Amino acid sequence: GEEGLSLLQQEVLRRTKPLTKKLREIDELQAKGAVLNEGQLSKMSKRGEVLASIELLESFLPAAGSTEAAADPVKKVRALHKKMRQLDELRAKGQGGAELSDEQRNKLAGAAALGRELEQLTQLLQAAGIEAS
Repeated sequence: GEEGLSLLQQEVLRRTKPLTKKLREIDELQAKGAVLNEGQLSKMSKRGEVLASIELLESFLPAAGSTEAAADPVKKVRALHKKMRQLDELRAKGQGGAELSDEQRNKLAGAAALGRELEQLTQLLQAAGIEAS
């Protein structure tokens, strides 16, 4: 059971379960190969996002049979906040008329995914009663 698990680990497991179910449903739709309606196609298009969410959450659980520690979610939140500040500075620089490199434009293009990851992680920590400032 869940005795002996930290609040964070319990919360990770609670949030991973519906995502795993959603992933299984997407994979079943793909395996069908039948003509899919718009809702089913929309669900399938979110497979990568669902998988990324599961991987993020599971990174905070110790690996089975591993002595390696699980990722520290508080450190991860701080790192994501730092990246978001850097993106804000880049965005301001670009709006100020400065020429941005391809790498800088690519970083800005990934800002939405970074924001989603930060939001998901912040919610996870709040639910587990962990302060991440």
